[in-house]
Amino acid sequence: MSIEELASVNITPVTIAAMLTGEGRGWVAEDAAKVVAFGMANAADATIYALFVRPEYEGIGVGRLLMNAAEQWLFSRGCGEIWLRTDRNPAVRANGFYQRLGWKNGGVREDGQNQYTKCLS
Repeated sequence: MSIEELASVNITPVTIAAMLTGEGRGWVAEDAAKVVAFGMANAADATIYALFVRPEYEGIGVGRLLMNAAEQWLFSRGCGEIWLRTDRNPAVRANGFYQRLGWKNGGVREDGQNQYTKCLS
C-alpha cells in the first residue's frame, strides 16, 4: 500500500509511534535492506493491528512469518483470544490468507469489515 492508502486506514507515523510506545509491538521483513512487509500487534486490546506485504513478495511465506510472530507475542502476553479486521470483500486475498492460518470469520462488524478471531490452542 502507498503512504496515502495506509493513512486512509489510520496507519500513519503518529498512530504507529503511539501504538509502539504503549502495549504494541511491530515487526518488519527486509530484503537487501528494503522493507518488504510489516506487521503490528497491540496486547492492550489483543489485536493484530496491521499486516502488509509488498505484492511482489506475496505467496513466499513472508506474511505467514510475520503473522506467526505477532500471534505468538500476543499469546505470550496473556491474550487468550486475539482478533483482527479486514475488508469484507471476498476478492480481497487477506480473507483467504487468514482462513488458511486458522483464523475464524466472526462476521461483519459495524464498520463494514470482517472480524476474524483466533484462540490460544
